[in-house]
Amino acid sequence: MRFGQMVTLNGWLRTVPELSRRRIRPVFVVGLPGAGGGDVLASLAQLATMRATAGDEPFAAVPDFRAAERGWDSDRLTEQDARIGWIAAFETALLATGTGDGSGTPDEVGARLAHYSDGNVLRAGFLAAAYPRAKFVVVERDRGDSLAAATSAWESGAAVSHPDLPGWLGPRWSGPLTPGWRALRGLPLGDVVAGQYEAAARVLAEDLASVSQSRVITVEYEQWLADPEAGRAQVAAFLDDAGTHSPQDVVERATQRYRSSVGGAFATILRELRSTLLVSTYQTGKVVAVRSTEQGLNTHFRSFETPMGMAYRGGQLALGTKTQVWDFRNAPGLAARLTPPDAHDAVFVPRATHFTGDVRIHDLAWAGGELWLVATRFSCLATLSSDSSFVPRWKPTFVSALAAEDRCHLNGLCVVDDRPKYVTALGTTDTAGGWRERKADGGVIIDIETDQVIASGLSMPHSPRWYRDQLWVLESGQGGLCKVDRATGAVETVARLPGFTRGLAFAGPLAFVGLSEVREATTFGGLPLTARLEDRQCGVWVVNIDTGATVGFLRFDDLVQEIFDVTLLPGLRFPEIAEPHSDTVANGFVMPPTRA
Repeated sequence: MRFGQMVTLNGWLRTVPELSRRRIRPVFVVGLPGAGGGDVLASLAQLATMRATAGDEPFAAVPDFRAAERGWDSDRLTEQDARIGWIAAFETALLATGTGDGSGTPDEVGARLAHYSDGNVLRAGFLAAAYPRAKFVVVERDRGDSLAAATSAWESGAAVSHPDLPGWLGPRWSGPLTPGWRALRGLPLGDVVAGQYEAAARVLAEDLASVSQSRVITVEYEQWLADPEAGRAQVAAFLDDAGTHSPQDVVERATQRYRSSVGGAFATILRELRSTLLVSTYQTGKVVAVRSTEQGLNTHFRSFETPMGMAYRGGQLALGTKTQVWDFRNAPGLAARLTPPDAHDAVFVPRATHFTGDVRIHDLAWAGGELWLVATRFSCLATLSSDSSFVPRWKPTFVSALAAEDRCHLNGLCVVDDRPKYVTALGTTDTAGGWRERKADGGVIIDIETDQVIASGLSMPHSPRWYRDQLWVLESGQGGLCKVDRATGAVETVARLPGFTRGLAFAGPLAFVGLSEVREATTFGGLPLTARLEDRQCGVWVVNIDTGATVGFLRFDDLVQEIFDVTLLPGLRFPEIAEPHSDTVANGFVMPPTRA
């Protein structure tokens, strides 16, 4: 292979590879599992001066790229893999393949070479670094439809990518080998596909965050199918555009994907409460600060890895994520660093983080001066210690051993009089994932002081809370907000809502209830809610607990499709939640008071 002029890229002294020497501009089609990236590539191949190639063969041609050579961790490649020798081997294989029926050839000046593979979703970082002139076509599709298509591919065996994956249980691994795949071992296929999808989404979002938006176009799969000619024209115009997109364009695009609508008195309620509502959504990796303004409502998104349970007390915020518990403290003195400087009345900055590992943290709650967490994967309640991943403090009597098997899907924790008192679980089973068989009606509430089940026959209960001397619970599989008679076990539905209810907070006569769409057929199929409602909503509904009437709602209309937890920050109207890698954390310093 001949080489051109020398350039420096990401710290590697390298040469312009063959594609650049021939002035061929690569296009990489990227899509999450089941998104239809292969169909879009086949359509793009009809463009003049376009040659399309598909498949993992170019990556497999580089021995160091193979998962087996990387300890079977994943198929992911990053900018650190953009080494001249590896790029050359990859390119040789890429140029040797082709499936397009367009007239372009790799020898033409100005020709485009488009490539798609299922694994591209994990390799955008490498491709962007290896080819600084490359552009990306990102295919988006409704999450539920993507999961259904990916599941079908797994079941058919048509997309097997790692037939001999060591230690894997179940159907042969299909599609991209995502980071953390071992945690999916032994789960039902629907959960495997959903886990693969979420992991791929996190990697893609991280990789594209560092790619100039002038190099990325997003196409909607459904719209493409409806009018492929218009789709090809849109992409062709983008590929020929040598300009750049302004930061305002990027912000507008992001805003549209996270758009929401407000109904009833939602904004007025927050304003009168002088409070902010925090919402966690692990599906999109966001914590949302819902803040009131004079103009209405502001939804402020902050990124974390799989955020789930939250707990707040007097200036201290705890957040459970995929492998960590974050401890945030309010440092209002940093507000002057923010824009505008006089708008924020609180700034929560991370002061500590505890690595628990992937214990599937659900509810968090303060009790007795300690932070308690529900370690769902280990079917127990736990606290934290600097010497351990976590300290088991209680498990149901029907669970015979601590094991990372999610035996009963313990998920909710209720504190009464500053003591952990009640928990919710989706079953009373003692086998890995055993609760799934009776998920529609096997749920229970347990008094942890007596180890007695005080209510049973519930449909996926979550978020038990003690408020106004009353035990409340969300019967998620019914879409219900409920009161529980602790003496009789009777459960009274106060309100039935249009979504999977999870996440509950109170203020005055009002309950703030999180709602999710629950599209996954395997995990949520067969629930009373999915039989009752075909069109389910995602957002936060506000219910008057005295009347059961809905008095307001915040509905997410696009990318956000599930809510995990909600919590109120009383007395704080416009707080900031500083992300760990933000400038606020890097350059905002808080010192103890100096002594006179």
